[in-house]
Amino acid sequence: MEPRAAYDRPMTSRLTQPTIRRIRPQDADGWREVRLRALLDAPDAFGSTHTETVQRPPEAWTTRAARSSEGDRDALFLADGGPQLVGLVGGYRSSDDDHMRQLYSMWVAPDFRGTGLAERLVDHVVDWATTSGASRLDLWVTSTNGQAIRFYERLSFEATGRRQQVRPGSDLDELEMTLELRIPREVN
Repeated sequence: MEPRAAYDRPMTSRLTQPTIRRIRPQDADGWREVRLRALLDAPDAFGSTHTETVQRPPEAWTTRAARSSEGDRDALFLADGGPQLVGLVGGYRSSDDDHMRQLYSMWVAPDFRGTGLAERLVDHVVDWATTSGASRLDLWVTSTNGQAIRFYERLSFEATGRRQQVRPGSDLDELEMTLELRIPREVN
């Protein structure tokens, strides 16, 4: 396959970049579609598989979309590129540590990689985590995905040294990375 020329990328500017927004309850079908595309595109990057995810009933997607649309326990952000969603990322609050949040399900459609969209998606989770009182944001990244590791390092995430299996039965492992967050000061 020949590399794509720079001019083959979608035209993006501040006016045409995909809009990033928190998921809404009515986004369940679109979220399911973009999640399944992500699992097909990067099957080793996620803890779940396409096969198991496609079998989830519609009400599971609807319930999770509603739960992730507000509050500080769980948040999903979608990149809306117009006719379809072109990226997603999530964050959740660990039940063990009120000051830690976890970034998960990071994915950007191939045509939008290298446009700054990935960084913008991560920024939304960082903002959500910070405003909900977290002092640390953790993530897990497949250890063989050097491009993703370098991306997170550019955003100041650091490897913790912890590793775990990507999912049961997988030969791959993933590295934990963490970002210390600055908690905003209250203005008096």
